[in-house]
Amino acid sequence: MSAEPGASPSASTSERPLPDVERYAPGIAIRVEQQLLPLEDVIELRVTLQRDELGGFSMTIANPWELERDGKGKPASFRHSDLRELDVLKAVEIEMGYAAPPGLRPMFVGEIITLAPSFPSSGMPTLQVTGVDLLNRLRRATPGADTRKSWEDLTDGEIAQLIADRHGLRLTADSVLGGSKNKFTTQRDQDDLTFLLWLAKRNDFEAVIVLEGRTPALYFGWPRDRRGATATVERVLTWGESLISFTPRLTVGRQVSQVTVRGWDSRKKEKIEYTAKIADLKAPGRGKSGAELLEDKQGTKTARVVDRAVQSVAEAKALAIQLLADTANQFLTGAGEAMGDPEIRPETIVDLRGLGKRYDGPYKVIKADHMFGASGYTTSFEVERMREGA
Repeated sequence: MSAEPGASPSASTSERPLPDVERYAPGIAIRVEQQLLPLEDVIELRVTLQRDELGGFSMTIANPWELERDGKGKPASFRHSDLRELDVLKAVEIEMGYAAPPGLRPMFVGEIITLAPSFPSSGMPTLQVTGVDLLNRLRRATPGADTRKSWEDLTDGEIAQLIADRHGLRLTADSVLGGSKNKFTTQRDQDDLTFLLWLAKRNDFEAVIVLEGRTPALYFGWPRDRRGATATVERVLTWGESLISFTPRLTVGRQVSQVTVRGWDSRKKEKIEYTAKIADLKAPGRGKSGAELLEDKQGTKTARVVDRAVQSVAEAKALAIQLLADTANQFLTGAGEAMGDPEIRPETIVDLRGLGKRYDGPYKVIKADHMFGASGYTTSFEVERMREGA
């Protein structure tokens, strides 16, 4: 084979520099109580993130029998299942990504809740470790008689800060504390997690644990893929390239064109009411929504929501729009698999391409599974949107 122009006549093709493929090799980092877990022991890792639910992880690690550990004369034991350093309720931090910039990205902060060793008749023993988001600690707490569970003239962010204080958490610097103050807010019989997620949902916020200066902190505010209340396209996935597969589903089965929320102001003795319509929704896509298709073919269809404990028209409006959006987003849903991408998370906007006019376009991610193992790194996801593309 002839040499490249300008190369030494003795230089063969095999001697030419190869692309730096190692820069694009997937990687992970797992810390238990801030101590790195040996990556050579990790057989498989899965991190699941989903909207309005706690995230979780599961991993399978090699757990061989060792006669001596680290050459220090320690007694014989299994490598991981006999360690107190890897135990339930230990804090876990997980990063995923690639060697190439920007490198590994923080993916999960949680705690171990289950250890399940396996001792097979043949082959290496393994240890299955599962865990949940650190917010799970709030699920175990329901305010008692000596705990404050009602507030006056505070924003939802200020209330979230008080809930975080109960559990030794601080709010991140970019959390949203401002906004309109509530005349009266009560926690009733909800545990702290359910109440916190309810506060977030009624503002279209998210409440998640993140690392700030390597210390767990609560973020309470706009989904982090947004600027204010406006969604922005974050990831472009093309079928046959970065998008491995995608299965959409379009249905009008649950669609309504308006939602009315009604309540009662006991102090003013007057009705509170707001009706959310399609015009209230900010919907990506060029085509019609499911509700608009119903209006065209069947006329207006209304869902009435009564006996909601709303305190103002503004609160009734926010709830009505939220309920209408929740239903409208069920018009076009889908599930897909992509090359591993740590930025695909709940509330991220993915722009799917190569699917035809009707199904191309932006979707909102509601669930993401990040899987790392012998076959590499892949991300499975579920998405929704309220308009067809064409």
